[in-house]
Amino acid sequence: NVPAELLEVFNEEADDHLKSLYRALEEIEKDEATRDLVQELRRAAHTLKGAAGAVGLRTITQIAHRMEDLLDRLYDEEIQPSDGQIKLIYRTTDTLQDLAAGTFDAVAIRQSVADLYVQYDQQLQSLETTESEAKTENESPEPTPVKPTPARQPVKPSPITSNSPSSRPKATASAELAHQGPGLRVPLERIDEVSRLVGELIINRSSLEQRMNSFRNFVDELQISLERLRKIAQELETHYEVEALAGRWDRGRSYSELKNESKNSRFQPLLPSAPGLQVSRNRLEEFDELEFDRYTEFHLLARSLSEVTNDVGTVGNELKTLTGDFDSLLTRQSRLAREAQDRLTRVRMVPLATIADRVKRTIRTVADQTGKNIQLTLEGEQVELDKNALEELVEPLMHLLRNAADHGIESPEEREHLAKSKEANVWIRAFPQGTQVLLEVADDGRGIDANTIRTKAVDLGMLTPEDAEALDEETCLQLIFEPGFSTAKEVTEVSGRGVGMDIVREKLRQLKGTISISSTVGEGTVFTIRLPMTQAITRALLVRVEKQIFAVPMQSVMQILRVNPQGVDRIGGEPVIQVAGETHPLHRMAGRLGIPSATEWDATDLQTMLPVVILGTGHSKMGFLIDSIIGARDIVVKTLGPHLIGKAKGLLGATLLGDGTVVPILDPLVLVGDEESELDVPANVRPGRARNHPGQNRPLNVLVADDSVSVRRVMTNLIKSVGWTPVPAKDGRDALEILHGLATPPDVFLLDIEMPRMDGYELLGFLRSQPAYRRTPVIMVTSRAGEKHRTKALDLGATGYMVKPYQDEALLSLIRELVSQPVPGSPARLLV
Repeated sequence: NVPAELLEVFNEEADDHLKSLYRALEEIEKDEATRDLVQELRRAAHTLKGAAGAVGLRTITQIAHRMEDLLDRLYDEEIQPSDGQIKLIYRTTDTLQDLAAGTFDAVAIRQSVADLYVQYDQQLQSLETTESEAKTENESPEPTPVKPTPARQPVKPSPITSNSPSSRPKATASAELAHQGPGLRVPLERIDEVSRLVGELIINRSSLEQRMNSFRNFVDELQISLERLRKIAQELETHYEVEALAGRWDRGRSYSELKNESKNSRFQPLLPSAPGLQVSRNRLEEFDELEFDRYTEFHLLARSLSEVTNDVGTVGNELKTLTGDFDSLLTRQSRLAREAQDRLTRVRMVPLATIADRVKRTIRTVADQTGKNIQLTLEGEQVELDKNALEELVEPLMHLLRNAADHGIESPEEREHLAKSKEANVWIRAFPQGTQVLLEVADDGRGIDANTIRTKAVDLGMLTPEDAEALDEETCLQLIFEPGFSTAKEVTEVSGRGVGMDIVREKLRQLKGTISISSTVGEGTVFTIRLPMTQAITRALLVRVEKQIFAVPMQSVMQILRVNPQGVDRIGGEPVIQVAGETHPLHRMAGRLGIPSATEWDATDLQTMLPVVILGTGHSKMGFLIDSIIGARDIVVKTLGPHLIGKAKGLLGATLLGDGTVVPILDPLVLVGDEESELDVPANVRPGRARNHPGQNRPLNVLVADDSVSVRRVMTNLIKSVGWTPVPAKDGRDALEILHGLATPPDVFLLDIEMPRMDGYELLGFLRSQPAYRRTPVIMVTSRAGEKHRTKALDLGATGYMVKPYQDEALLSLIRELVSQPVPGSPARLLV
C-alpha cells in the first residue's frame, strides 16, 4: 500500500545503492577486499535499509539489515570476506534488486528470502564460533600455532596515502556513470511529448520545403515567360523600324492626331496618358522627320510593351532575391530542427553500462548452476542506445548469454583436456557504426558444428538429408533461429528447450535490428547484432512503386544504381544483377508488395535505364526494381494501430509527409529475408491520402471554387482556422488548371454553382468522370436553395449541399463527416 509517488522516489534511490553494491563487489572480486570497499558495502546497505523502512517496505528493510549485520562484523573485526560470504552478498543484492523492481514470482521470492535468512544465520554463527575458538587459544598458556583460515584472514587496512593512483580502484564505466555530476530526473513521458513536437517540426519543415519548391518553380516559370516577353518586344520594335524605313508605316501623323484616333482603340489601356499635354500641330510640322520623331499607334504599343516588360523583369528579379532569402531561412530552420532533434535524441539515449549489472548477474547465476568458471568482459559500455530499445534488448541478450554459458562453454574438465584455460571467457562488445550500434556476444567455447545442425534438422523433419547436405555452412548456422530447434542433449533449468533463439530473432526484428552468426569448432562463436541508435526519427529513402510512395530505412540501403535491361542475367530462370563482382537476386518491388504491375519484365523498353535499389540485411542482399527515386529525408516513425500490429507483414510502421500523405515504412528484413513469399501490405495502409476520421487532426487540403473574392476569402480563413490547407480557385476553369499542377489531390471540394467560364455543375461532372476524383467528397455551397438545383447537383454526384449563408461549424462538421465515409455509397447531406 505504498503511494505510487513514494515508490517511484524509492526505486530511483534504490537503483543508485544497488549499483554501489555491485560495483564494490566487482572490485572485491578483482582483488582482495580493503577496509574502504567493505565500508562502501556497509554504507549502501545501511542507506537502502533506511530508505525502504521510510516508505514501509519491510521485506527489503529486513534483508538489508541482515546483510548489514554481516558487513558490520567483517568491518569491525577486520576480517577478509570468504568466497561464500561474497556469493551470499551477491545473491542478497540480486534479491533486493528483484524486490525493488517488482519483477519476481511471489512463491519463489518467499523461498529465496527464507534461504537468505538461514544462510546469514549460518555465517554469523560461524563468525561467533571462530571468535570463541580464537579467545580460547589466546588464553592457553602454550598456544599451538594454527594456520589461519580464509575466513579469519584480516582485512588489509587502507593505506594512509589512499589517494595515490596505485591505491585507488580502477574506475569502471558504471562508476563513471554514477558520478557524472548533477542532473535532473525527467519522466520519460515528458521526453516523448517533446519528441513528438520535434517530429511535427520535421513534418512541417518538409511541408515548407515542398512549398518552397513550388514557389521556386513559379519564379523559374516567370523568368522564362519574361525572357519570351522580352524577345517578343525586341522583335516587335525591330519589325516596326524595318517596316517604317521601307515606307510601309505612316510616320507623318502627330502625337495629337494619334491621340485622337486612339481614343476608341483596343490598345487604349496600354497607351500612356499625358493629361494637360498640348502640342501644336503646326509647331510639330515645322520639324523635318529627321529632326522630330512622329509616333504611330504601333510605335506607342511597342514602347508600352517594352516598359511593361521592364516592370515585370524588375518584379521577377525581386522575387528571385526573395527566393534566395527564403532558401537561407529554410536552411537555417532545417539546421536548427536537426540540432534540436539530435540533442533530444541524446536525452533518450542511455549507455550500455546501465544494464551491465543484469548481464553480469546472468553469467554469475549460470556459472554457479553449471559449476563453470566464466569471466564476463564488457567492452564499449559507454556506447549509447535508445532507452526503450535497450530495455527491450535485455531479454534477447540474456538468451544469448545463457546459451553461451550453458552450451558454448565446456566444463572445466573438458577445457583442461583440450589444453584450454579453466576460466572460460564471454565477451560483450559494443561499438557505433554510422546510425547503428553493433553488439557482439562472443565466447571461447566449443563452437557450433554445422554437421550436428544438419543431423538435428533432419531428425526434426525440417530438412531432407539431401537438402541438409546441400546447405552451405552460413545458411546451416541460421537454422538455430528456427522455432523448436536445439542441439542440446538434455533439457536443463538453464536452456535446451529450443525456445530461445527464435525469440531472440523475433525480438530483434521488432527493434528493427538484425542478428548474424559465425562460429569455429573448438574456438568459439560470435553473434553480431545490429540495431538503430534511435527508434523515433530516422533517415529513409522514399521510392515510388506503381504511383505509390514507400519509405525504406537508409541503414539497409546498400547501393542505388541504374541498370540496362540487357545487363540483367538469369540463373535458373530468375533475374539476377551483378554489382561489384557479386551476384544478387533482382525482383520487382511491386511484385514483392503484392501490387499489380502495369508492365511485365520482358516488356520493358531495352533503351530505358532501370532504377534499382540494393537492400542488405546481415549477410543477405537483394536488388529491387522500382519506378523512381524521390530522395532521402528524415522521417518520424509512427507505430501501426493495434488492429494492424502482427497482421501487416513487411511494415515497420508509417510516416507522414509534409503534404499529409501517409507513407508506409517497409521492413527490409522481410523484403530480403522472405524471398519466396509475397508481403502482406493491407490496402488500407498502402500509400495515398489518409482519410480523416472523427477526432483526427490531420490537415486536409480543401479546394474552394467561387467567383466571389469575398466568399473565397471568408471560406479560406475558415479553413485555415482549423489547421487545414485551402486551395482557392476563381471559377471552374481555374480549378481545373490548379488541379493539373497539384502534386497531391484535394481531400474535399467546395464548389459554387454559378461561375464564369465553367460553372459548378460542369466542374462536378468532370470530377466524377475522372477515376482520381470519383471518391472525393464534393460539397456545393451556393445561394440557390431551390429543389431543382439540389436535384441536379445530386444527380451529378455531389455528396453535400449547403445554402448560403451557412454556419461555420456546420460546414466544418459536414467536411469531417464526409471525408470519413466511402464515396459514393453514403447518402448526400443536404444542409440549409
